[in-house]
Amino acid sequence: MPFVGFVEYVKACRQKPLLRQIVALLASAQQSFKYRSLVHIYIDRDGDWRNCRSEVTFVSTELHALSFAAVEESVMDQWCYDYRLKEGDIVVDIGAGIGDEAVVFSKLVGPEGCVIAIEAHPRTFRCLEKTIALNGLKNIIAVNLAVSDQEGEVGMSDGENYQTSSMVTGNLVMKVGARRLDNILRELAVATPNLVKINIEGAELAALRGMEQCLQRIPHIAVSCHDFIADRGGNSVLRTYAGAKKILQSSGFDLRTAREDSRPWFRYYLYGSKGN
Repeated sequence: MPFVGFVEYVKACRQKPLLRQIVALLASAQQSFKYRSLVHIYIDRDGDWRNCRSEVTFVSTELHALSFAAVEESVMDQWCYDYRLKEGDIVVDIGAGIGDEAVVFSKLVGPEGCVIAIEAHPRTFRCLEKTIALNGLKNIIAVNLAVSDQEGEVGMSDGENYQTSSMVTGNLVMKVGARRLDNILRELAVATPNLVKINIEGAELAALRGMEQCLQRIPHIAVSCHDFIADRGGNSVLRTYAGAKKILQSSGFDLRTAREDSRPWFRYYLYGSKGN
């Protein structure tokens, strides 16, 4: 069975613990054979998937079988495309998910740097904290909040996996705490970030409106807009590219946009910088 078939198989047997364990065994064998190194994928007592390798452990609400090298390649391609992080840098990771990208950020900025990993969904945040702890990463601060333009609570959907939960689409079945990024950073008393990364499934505009002070100071920002989903017939509320571009330009960023890439989502990435 091709590995992509494992993922679909897992979705089909969410409520079947024995089958999930079989999938974990098959995934472990496939990955160990592929990388000629022991890979142990299993389900922990909370029902989370652990992807244990010699160099890293990732914890996810869904089957996760990527290697560190694969995640690192993705981070460099998507989030460090315009600015390459250096040791000692400070990164704000809005929409940190399970923390796989935060692990890469952590290693790039080194022990003198800092990663502020912000994730709103409580179950996904649980995995984020596990990923941080199991890898012994002391330079990551995990924050369980939604970044918005309001203080209080916002509704959030509970998507099929951690990458599809949203504050703007779907059935908003839960309330999560929400803060403005300006206030989060003030309370954490961190220095001005070198890079802010935003990937929050259509809630980009609210996040940007809640970071007015931060936008005046930071030198680099990378924002993933989700217009490509609307292009495919998805909810039009996901069309945030034009609005995000306007906010960043009005905040003084020089923008790199419209990457020439066969992957449609890259058309809607915004990379902003100041002082180049």
